[in-house]
Amino acid sequence: MTKETAIDLMKGRGYTMVSEAGNGSWIGFSRDMGGGIHIGATLHLEKESISLHGGVLKLMCELNCKNFDANHARFEDFERTIYYYAKVCNQVDIDVTDLGLIKDMIKEAKIPEVVKVKETLSDRIEKFKKLVIEIGKEKGYPPAMCKKFFEYWGEINDGGKKMRWEIQKQKSGVFNVKGRMVTWYGKDQVYNAQFVERDDRKAAKQNAELKKKPVTINTKELF
Repeated sequence: MTKETAIDLMKGRGYTMVSEAGNGSWIGFSRDMGGGIHIGATLHLEKESISLHGGVLKLMCELNCKNFDANHARFEDFERTIYYYAKVCNQVDIDVTDLGLIKDMIKEAKIPEVVKVKETLSDRIEKFKKLVIEIGKEKGYPPAMCKKFFEYWGEINDGGKKMRWEIQKQKSGVFNVKGRMVTWYGKDQVYNAQFVERDDRKAAKQNAELKKKPVTINTKELF
C-alpha cells in the first residue's frame, strides 16, 4: 500500500495523519471522537495492517486492538469497541463494581459518524485505476499486465453499479489489490514462459528442418 492510498483510506474514515516513522514504513493517524476521546491508528504500509489504540489519560491506561487487515470489512466494529470502552473509562467517579451501569453506558455511547461524500462509479473507477498504476510502478510490473488486471477486475456488472473487485470484496469481506496483483504477475510469468518455450521449440524444429534440405540455386533467376 502506498502512502497516498493509506492517507485516502483513513481520511475517508475521519482520521488525520499525525506522524510517519520507520523510514516511511508506517504512518500514525488520529481521530477526535469528542468528549476528550481520541482514537489513534498505526498503519503498516508493507503489511497493509493496522492497529487501533485509545488512551485514557486520567487512568494512565491505553486500550489496544491488535493488528488486522487495513481494509477489513469490520474496521468500524473494532473502532467502536475501542471507543465504547474509552467512553466508559473516561467517566468521573464511575462505580466499576456496577456491571449493569457499565453495560448501560456502553449501550448509550453513540460513536460519532463520519460525514462521507458518496463516490460515484466514475470516481471509484478512477481511484481503482490509480491504485493499480501506483502498485504497478512500485513493483515494476509491465504496463500491459497492469492494464489487463485493471480491465478484468474493473469490469462493470450488468446493473452498471459495481466493479468486479467490489462484488468480490462484498462476498469475501476483503480484497487486497497488492496481493491480487502479486498472484496475477506470477501467473502471467508462467503463462508467458510457456509461450516463449513453445516458440523456442518451434523455431529450433524449423531450423533443424531447414538444415536437412539441400541448398539449390536457380541460375536462371540469378543471371
